[in-house]
Amino acid sequence: MFHCGDYVAYGSAGVCKIIAIGKIDFADNPKKVYYTLGSPYIKSDTKIYVPVDACNSMRLTITAEEALSCLNKLPEIEVKVTRNVKTNLLEMHYHEMLATHELTEYLKLFKELYLKEKICEKTGKKQGQADLRYQDKVEKLLSEEFAIALHITPDEAKEKLYKAIDPTYAECVGV
Repeated sequence: MFHCGDYVAYGSAGVCKIIAIGKIDFADNPKKVYYTLGSPYIKSDTKIYVPVDACNSMRLTITAEEALSCLNKLPEIEVKVTRNVKTNLLEMHYHEMLATHELTEYLKLFKELYLKEKICEKTGKKQGQADLRYQDKVEKLLSEEFAIALHITPDEAKEKLYKAIDPTYAECVGV
């Protein structure tokens, strides 16, 4: 069970903070208990309600130690760059990796799409729309989680992730 104040990674919503645990008036079952989640990165009153007994796509965010360990291991993670595959199969592959809600799969997808981007740059080709869409998604999910863990901004976390894969990243983008 999670507690109020915990930061969690919740599916495609990304990092959320548990701001309340309890029953909600407008639910179909007024006896059911929910986690009320809010985004630490979006300034709005939008809340997500997750039943306590159905939170299988929710996990605690990683610690600073885990984040640093992942950054150190990222260059060694082996990935197979998926190329020359029909878009629907490619999207299925990417979707399945994100649907695991596992950090290791997110890191593999992040690295796979980065390497694919570099191959496209070298060959003068454009990245496909599916690649770009999923690269944005996984980049957001990882940047938010690493930012919470390391007490930095998501942009700083994104830079750390890219530098972990490619130490020359800062030179490439002029940082």
